[in-house]
Amino acid sequence: MRRRIVTGDLAVGRQLPSIANMATLFGVSVPTMQAAVHVLASIGLVRVSHGVGTFVTRPRDGAALLNHAWLRASTAELAFMRAAIDRHMPVVVAQLARTKPTNRLPTTLSDISLWAYERSAARYGFPEHFLRADLRFHLEIARSVRGAEVTSDLCRRIGERLLPRLMGVADVQAADDDLDEMHRGLAASILDGQAITAARLAGCITRREMRSLNESLG
Repeated sequence: MRRRIVTGDLAVGRQLPSIANMATLFGVSVPTMQAAVHVLASIGLVRVSHGVGTFVTRPRDGAALLNHAWLRASTAELAFMRAAIDRHMPVVVAQLARTKPTNRLPTTLSDISLWAYERSAARYGFPEHFLRADLRFHLEIARSVRGAEVTSDLCRRIGERLLPRLMGVADVQAADDDLDEMHRGLAASILDGQAITAARLAGCITRREMRSLNESLG
């Protein structure tokens, strides 16, 4: 979609189909399509008019616009983008683990169980230590995919930006035994190459974490 807008294939002022229709068109889920539209809006390529529709806009200077959008991004928008990454990358990595011999897996992938354990141990420490351990776990999953440097860097930057706001829910998430078990189960399913299980657990984790953050935001 970004390429079609930049090249002029999608003209300025054109109204895009609904989120549901675009999700069907691109063969993705509605949440994934929503995340894509959020990203396009954040870099000035579309304008979302609630209750009316989504329209292609004329981008201004790319670098300045992206920096401006990044600095102005809301907590909810950042959390939504991180959730999209955290939900998608475990499936990709599990598929990678299923197709490659164990001795050819990236070092970051073989250490995922370690980072899951570090996250569990950090539950009983300072809130910031726990949040950084949680970010490290998800970040190492993204880093396991060669060629996904942009995704892992975005995950890191979003995590750092969200850190102050997440302090308000750190205790709740750290005390959640089910959430901790799901993280350890996610690590195991990735290493076993169980993409379907990884998708289910990643979805449960992101929904649970988003729910606690939304409650904190009010």
